[in-house]
Amino acid sequence: MPFTKGNSYGFKKGYTPWNRGIKTGISGFAGHKHTEESKKKESDNSPRYWKGKRFSDSHKKNLSENHADFRGEKSPNWKGGHSRNREEEKDWRLSIFLRDKRFCQKCGMKGKRSIPINAHHILSYTDNPELRFDINNGITLCKKCHTEFHRFFGYGNNTKEQLKIFLENSYKGVG
Repeated sequence: MPFTKGNSYGFKKGYTPWNRGIKTGISGFAGHKHTEESKKKESDNSPRYWKGKRFSDSHKKNLSENHADFRGEKSPNWKGGHSRNREEEKDWRLSIFLRDKRFCQKCGMKGKRSIPINAHHILSYTDNPELRFDINNGITLCKKCHTEFHRFFGYGNNTKEQLKIFLENSYKGVG
């Protein structure tokens, strides 16, 4: 935004906004009153009401019994028994970053807070479980280049050939 005299959000001091005082009609409940019963129900179901509250052991037991059918294979988040080893993933990522000295192998940018970096699996994580934590199956890419790679080649079934083509060429504007 070019520099203009006045405040930072583009309105000049002393001018009245065009919609000042105009009712927009956004509120669908305007003019209606809540009953005391609905006010009580709403406040008891509010996340603010439950913040800091502690459940009794009997209540925890009831919750556990009532939600037992959402465990394991019955859970909506079930992924076929696949669980991730977070500690091993973290060690793998750090090893990749240290080997590449935190530099993106595509554009050469050094990773820092303003330029986040990713450890990219050369051969797909899901298709090659035996290579998931092999340091030779990883490369450091900045977030922008990592997104660009997946935008062009997609997720899954990624190969060394795709990475070689990606590192040799520029795909700006593709996708």
